[in-house]
Amino acid sequence: MTNDQAVRVTAKQLVEIILGKEMSTTEIWQAVKAAHPANTMTRQELALRLRSMIRSPDVKITKKGCGPRALYKLTSVSDKFVE
Repeated sequence: MTNDQAVRVTAKQLVEIILGKEMSTTEIWQAVKAAHPANTMTRQELALRLRSMIRSPDVKITKKGCGPRALYKLTSVSDKFVE
């Protein structure tokens, strides 16, 4: 693999990591790095993906708090979201 090849964590992989757990962005990012060490997603990209999930009608995710201490809990996703 060369440095220009980005390895992106898929929506399905992200869901598998966080489904049913209450986690901060730091905890999610660390879990993603542990599960998929070759991934190139930054913490900013993770925050954007979480925001997109909150806005999606196909995802049920709650957010408690704000900023870096916010906790996210993914409770369900539709099959359409992870395709």
